Amino acid sequence: MKKAIIGVVILAALAGSACSKKGEEPSPAGAPAAETPALVAKPTPLADVNVAAADMGGAVEDLTGNYGPGFTGRRLVDGLLVPTWKVAVAWVDQEDLPYPQEAIISFFERQPALIKALTIVLPEKVAGAPKDVEVWTSMDSPIERLAKVASATLEAKPGEQTVSFPPVEARFVKLRVVSGASPDELEIAEVRVIEAAGSGYTPLFVRAPLVKFWKGSPREAAQRGLDWLQQAAQDWATKNNCFGCHVQSQVLMGQAIALKQGYRVNLRSVHALDDWLRLQTSSGTWFADSNSATVFGAMGVAYAADILGMASDKGMPGAHPLSEGLLIESANRLLERQTRDGALPVDSPEPPIIQGQFMTTADGLVSIRRAAAHSSDPKYAQAAERAVTWIASHEPETNQDKIFKIIALMHYGTPEQKRTDWSVVEELAAEQQPDGGWKEVATADGSNTIATGQVLYAFKEAGVSIHSPMFRRGVDFLLQHQVNEPVPDNGMWNAINTESKRPSAFAHTMWAVIGLAGAYGPEPTGALQIVRQQGDRPPSRNLEIVLDVSGSMNTRLGSSTRWKTALEVLKEVVDALPEDLKVG
Repeated sequence: MKKAIIGVVILAALAGSACSKKGEEPSPAGAPAAETPALVAKPTPLADVNVAAADMGGAVEDLTGNYGPGFTGRRLVDGLLVPTWKVAVAWVDQEDLPYPQEAIISFFERQPALIKALTIVLPEKVAGAPKDVEVWTSMDSPIERLAKVASATLEAKPGEQTVSFPPVEARFVKLRVVSGASPDELEIAEVRVIEAAGSGYTPLFVRAPLVKFWKGSPREAAQRGLDWLQQAAQDWATKNNCFGCHVQSQVLMGQAIALKQGYRVNLRSVHALDDWLRLQTSSGTWFADSNSATVFGAMGVAYAADILGMASDKGMPGAHPLSEGLLIESANRLLERQTRDGALPVDSPEPPIIQGQFMTTADGLVSIRRAAAHSSDPKYAQAAERAVTWIASHEPETNQDKIFKIIALMHYGTPEQKRTDWSVVEELAAEQQPDGGWKEVATADGSNTIATGQVLYAFKEAGVSIHSPMFRRGVDFLLQHQVNEPVPDNGMWNAINTESKRPSAFAHTMWAVIGLAGAYGPEPTGALQIVRQQGDRPPSRNLEIVLDVSGSMNTRLGSSTRWKTALEVLKEVVDALPEDLKVG
């Protein structure tokens, strides 16, 4: 029997802590105390660091009249003076540009920073220059508990103009343009937020060394895709005055997944998409009582309820009480359509958006399971069990069948059902293309982002390591095909190699976002990989275990803390190790 080299890395969360000050949080219990040599100098803060730079994880959270940064909000912090950010009366359909116009900015992973100034760069043509401006900050939220720290009147001339104020700690900064030089347009080339130095304060980019990996990372790509998607979905609904089976609901799924992974999700967008779904329904069904459309509509309402419930728990303004009426009503409509053996049938197939009963049954489970959690009536739990049993007992035919079988069983299946998923995972793994992506169907001309995003999301749910070469090649395929130029389409994925009769960027972008956001959270995660060495030479058997012992490990995790949880897992791992393993 060939021996195996087992490499294990346990990385407990490298969470970004708050600004380091005197009286810093102690090391976790049981961790060795850090010894600081007396002659070691502290890092010298750099002068006038712009902590809002997009390349360093800064971002526009929200813009007046947009859902998130919109299509062009990134231009305020992208480091490029051209193209500028601009808004005009023709775009807002009003006689005069409405004021105030506001832009809310945050820093890398929404971490706090001590800031002292906001610099506004005006373009060469200053006809649309801002005039009276205010600066507001908050440590709590991008939309509440903000305090004004400065106001100024700018000169109508090109170049940099800086509004300074006493250093203040902030996670969110709002630029509020109260008036402008022109009633017709407003134009800004760049906005910079300048970090301050202070006694006992550790600069943001010293505290967050991972910032150097931000630009071009999977997490950055997912955030840009989400920024495009939130605006595009609402624009599509408004323009077409129509419920799109996947447009609103699949975007809400992406927002729910992204929010749990610490991405910047615009809650006004969530409200708008949820409101649109509710306006388009009739007695819990969608699109002229279509089975397939009702599955998507019910799923979208369920995801929106989860998101807004989380927001309500955090006290975010505008989070209305959850209406269980439509959630239960739409679940009831699904139960009426469920076959005796548990499937939810397809009545309007349109590959790849609507394809096969694995997809409809898996998506329907989101609504039915939520109804089961919010009702004492056992019929919802029974319906969910029948649906899971149908998925587990039937053989998938298409790639999407395989993907949704994995997703459903990993979310809702028994341990035994989850184990059966691995044969399906292996089938999909064997279908990876030389370019790293996956095809929708075997006859397609090549890989695309719908199939690749779906596979990566399914693999992550199944426990496939994001550090494995196979997974990383799939991620690289997505990164290589995203629009990266400073254009309104920045962040989206174009439709390629699809069997859709109405190809659009929506499905490609939403599944790329789901695949990336579902896999990459704000902190690096550990992975277990087993490699079998070929040949006759006996392999060395070594194990290195790495644990984070920073103060952030005192953060609560369920009923315990990160540190205690890590120790419990470590004990289980060590107890199971072979005696001949060299451990460090």
